[in-house]
Amino acid sequence: MCALSSRQVLSNYQLFELFLNKKAIRSSKKIVGLQYYTVPEDKGLNLAAKKITSFFRMIFAKRFYVKFRSLLEKVSIIQRFWRSSLIAKKARKDIAIAAT
Repeated sequence: MCALSSRQVLSNYQLFELFLNKKAIRSSKKIVGLQYYTVPEDKGLNLAAKKITSFFRMIFAKRFYVKFRSLLEKVSIIQRFWRSSLIAKKARKDIAIAAT
């Protein structure tokens, strides 16, 4: 514990260190938003920013994956049609050769 002057402003981390029931407060870290107040100021803001950016990266990756899967399904349909047309073309050619 440190002696405090009447004009000193405490950061959230210093204020947290003054509480006696730290365990109960730490359990509140599961509440969204409060989990960043129990760490020092700069680290808390960095953690929050990292969490937000990772969330948006996850959303964009999911959107890309869903779009990629739909395009992959379309490509497989086109490839099946192309292969069947090549097989039909080869069969016509073989029939024409056999007929002559």
